[in-house]
Amino acid sequence: MASQYDAVDVKKVDVAAEPGRFAALGVTAIPAILVNGRLEWVGLPKEAQLRERIEAALGPG
Repeated sequence: MASQYDAVDVKKVDVAAEPGRFAALGVTAIPAILVNGRLEWVGLPKEAQLRERIEAALGPG
């Protein structure tokens, strides 16, 4: 899905390597999805929900 949005940067990170950093962002379990540095989900959202949040974060365009 990331390839469909030019302005989206997807990263897979090792939460165990930096637990303090991710705890400060509210990540208490994995998988977790952050959008613009804000925790949006713990677990996996439905594709339509994820698209909606990505498009809202990107703004009009």
